[in-house]
Amino acid sequence: MIRVAIVDDDKDAVHTMQNYIDRLKAEMGVELNVSIFEDGINFISDYTPIYDVIFMDIKMPLMDGMEVAKRLRRLDENVFLIFVTSMAQYALKGYEVDAVGFMIKPISYYVFSTKFKKVIDRVNKYRGDNITLAFDETMKKIYIRDILYIEVNAHKLIYHTTEGEFSVRGQLKHIEEKFSEYGFGRPSNSFLVNIANIDRITPTSVLIGGNEIYFSRSRKKEFSKKVVAYMGAKK
Repeated sequence: MIRVAIVDDDKDAVHTMQNYIDRLKAEMGVELNVSIFEDGINFISDYTPIYDVIFMDIKMPLMDGMEVAKRLRRLDENVFLIFVTSMAQYALKGYEVDAVGFMIKPISYYVFSTKFKKVIDRVNKYRGDNITLAFDETMKKIYIRDILYIEVNAHKLIYHTTEGEFSVRGQLKHIEEKFSEYGFGRPSNSFLVNIANIDRITPTSVLIGGNEIYFSRSRKKEFSKKVVAYMGAKK
């Protein structure tokens, strides 16, 4: 799933972009989740870096889009930002906030779809490696970076991800080595955690995705080494 935010007080423009996105979903068979914000302050005040692509107007009440973008970049360096505006004179300023595109209203479907398809390709490349889970009648592709942790329960592996939970038959010991190269570690016998997505570590547990996973005595030391090694590699 690709998460999209539209930050624009122009209801007609928002409606147009929503229609265009629906067309793209049907054409490309891609999952696109869209959130709408009518002003920049509402968007940036409680911002969390969950979006892949942001479409932002420049001329908005309370706070203009360029100021919102500057604050956004202090919170999220990776999200793909596209300005959608009638103010063509601001196009060059987009480079100051690392915008990847600029569209002038009114937007045609051709312009919108061409730019958005290129960004979708870049999002997929940025997300990097993925795995495919096979169920009884379907298959599901999951990006490694979207996995929070994997839990084993009654011979089933439960993948807890940013998109929800997915369950398949298996054992942690059979996938531990594969996921180790992506920065996963085992705080206990029943869990394999994506270290990149950890919210906090306490002396007794790991907090991730709103859940608390407790250390086992036999796993804590080795898991702590993996965390230190991962953090060192990121410097």
